[in-house]
Amino acid sequence: MSVPSFVAFSIFTITMVALLIGLGNWQIAQRDRKHALIAKVERRASIHPVKLEDVLERLMNDGDIEYMRVRVRGVFKHEKERHYFATFEGKKGWHIYTPLELSHGRIVMVNRGFVPSGLKMPRARILGQISGETVVTGLARKPGVKGYFSPENDIAGNRWFWRDLSNMFASVYEKPHTTAIPFFIDAEDQKLSGGWPKGGVTRIVFRDNHLQYAITWYGLAIVLIAVYGFFFRNWISQRRAS
Repeated sequence: MSVPSFVAFSIFTITMVALLIGLGNWQIAQRDRKHALIAKVERRASIHPVKLEDVLERLMNDGDIEYMRVRVRGVFKHEKERHYFATFEGKKGWHIYTPLELSHGRIVMVNRGFVPSGLKMPRARILGQISGETVVTGLARKPGVKGYFSPENDIAGNRWFWRDLSNMFASVYEKPHTTAIPFFIDAEDQKLSGGWPKGGVTRIVFRDNHLQYAITWYGLAIVLIAVYGFFFRNWISQRRAS
């Protein structure tokens, strides 16, 4: 290998090693941020519930309301419930999203929980249809965003595959925009008579593969350094021999 070629190879190696170490460091920083987020969410989901006004104020200030524990009081409008396809404990079924009309006239869409496919229709779970004013405690959740592979919501058929809050409201209220709370509430398990819907189905799960990725990048950097060391030793030997 000529001197210019060896110099070019050395520059390439140094650049790639720096890049790989940088990627590893970035993954470690992401891991630290992810752990901080997990700690914040777990803390929010376990503290004493706050008032609806507190969540709305936070939404206006910085929008960071995910998993805030909140308590509201109102009347469920079961005739307007929406059905969102979901799985729970390995079973296919539906999450039951029901408008809760609050005492001051506003409306919040509540995910009351999971029912198996055979209990999708309200008449199959009459005992779980709470009547009159009730208190709901749950976690604030922002509206969903359609994923690339998510099916289109069947609005007319009341079959939902992503959490489209605005259209859920629009499908059951003529003018919901002035009274609709701009987030969902995932209800905690209320131990209903008849057992359905089963609340407390929020999945607080965050993928945390950053350490694995960091080790991969660092490992590739070490391998590249080892390969460069092998070529460097051979190049020096050839230069001395010549």
